[in-house]
Amino acid sequence: MKIPFLICLAWSTAAKAQGSGEVYAAPGMRVHLQTRALPKKGRAKPAAIPAIVPRFWHSADSVAWQTGYIQYLQALQHFMKFPVEALREQVEGRLFVRAILSAEGLPIKVEVVKRNLTTTASHAILNAFDAEAARVVGALRFEPKAGLPDTIIIQMSYFMQ
Repeated sequence: MKIPFLICLAWSTAAKAQGSGEVYAAPGMRVHLQTRALPKKGRAKPAAIPAIVPRFWHSADSVAWQTGYIQYLQALQHFMKFPVEALREQVEGRLFVRAILSAEGLPIKVEVVKRNLTTTASHAILNAFDAEAARVVGALRFEPKAGLPDTIIIQMSYFMQ
């Protein structure tokens, strides 16, 4: 009685080749089935965006630096939006933005210092990227620090997936 059940079970399970839908199993090799985790009920809560981003680059403690860097990336990703003009023309790439921060943690001056774009872009698209960079960096608030203004170079990546 056990033999037909085992044959039936082995016969009904088969591996599929990646992306093709065809059944594939090498002769003499075990078939490893991949299962997906069931989705959890309810919506996952997005990570909380910190109101004030720490100045992590001054931290000597590696754990504090990493925690601050993660909070900085979350805040940056929260505010970034792909410029519509660049989406239409399918222009993507990276911007490097220099921001001078006041002692209160507000950006005083924001300027794009370098662009690495995949294609040559028109002035309208370059202006759209620059305006988006200024908007995002202007929305960030860093923790106050006594003393001279602080400078940070921010890398902003815009890629279509």
